Amino acid sequence: MATMSSDSGFLSSPRAQRRLLLGSSAIFIVGLIVFVSVYALRGTSGPANVFHGKAKFQQHLVKAPVTNTSRSVARTFMETVVQRKNLAVAYPLVAHTLIGNESRKQWLTGNNPVVPYWSNNVKTAHFLVDWSYKDRVLFEVDLVAQPGTNQRPHLLWYLGERKINGKWLVNYWLPHWTAPVPQGPAGGN
Repeated sequence: MATMSSDSGFLSSPRAQRRLLLGSSAIFIVGLIVFVSVYALRGTSGPANVFHGKAKFQQHLVKAPVTNTSRSVARTFMETVVQRKNLAVAYPLVAHTLIGNESRKQWLTGNNPVVPYWSNNVKTAHFLVDWSYKDRVLFEVDLVAQPGTNQRPHLLWYLGERKINGKWLVNYWLPHWTAPVPQGPAGGN
């Protein structure tokens, strides 16, 4: 049996070396593309669902005056949920978008997503109407904090309502406040 010398091996040919280099480079590039697409670009693929059916156009909003029922629901919401009093009365007045996934039992504990604000003028606060349509309204409410509550003394709130199944429900409650921008020393660097 003849032994092969090192000169007659597969890698002794320059053509075979080039093919091996090109093949291994191609495998490396494919592996690199797979790695980047799996780990670095995960979750950035195109839309998963393909739309089937007719397009839904935005409905035409019809302006309308604010109703007394809408104001009453807003006032009751502020007197109960915002003050954390008698939460059982307010639960049916709050839309699912504000309740979230909380059960009625969880809601009644007072640990709910509505930002509390203990106010002296909750029964008399004026509602400034930002806009009002037939099935939705947005109020600005000016509340004054109770002394000793460690809250901002005077705060504007946005309160949004929507008519769902013929019933006004609060679906938005947010403070209208921005943090002050700190000023540097006068003429300083």
